[in-house]
Amino acid sequence: EKKMKKEKSDESESDSDSSDLSDSSDSDSSESEDNEKNVQDILFLEAQIAANSANYEAHIKLITLLRSNADLYKLRQSRNTFSSLFPLPENLWIDWLDDESRLC
Repeated sequence: EKKMKKEKSDESESDSDSSDLSDSSDSDSSESEDNEKNVQDILFLEAQIAANSANYEAHIKLITLLRSNADLYKLRQSRNTFSSLFPLPENLWIDWLDDESRLC
């Protein structure tokens, strides 16, 4: 009887292990989908800015997305372009300084 209980316990542990693995892969695929959506959104915003460089909101959204994606090269380019067209709001200056100071 004890042996049967142990076998059942082992089976339930292996079931929970496999569900943990599936949860992890679900999380990975969700992150991958989010990343793909961000890439598509970035491309869309870059196209909007190319068509109309005076689109203030597109610049803000692009900088926000690039910052969340940690794409420093494109982020710097976008910030420089934006700052050459518009005065940067205080929060964007602070974010910019914050990002750059991490590299020092």
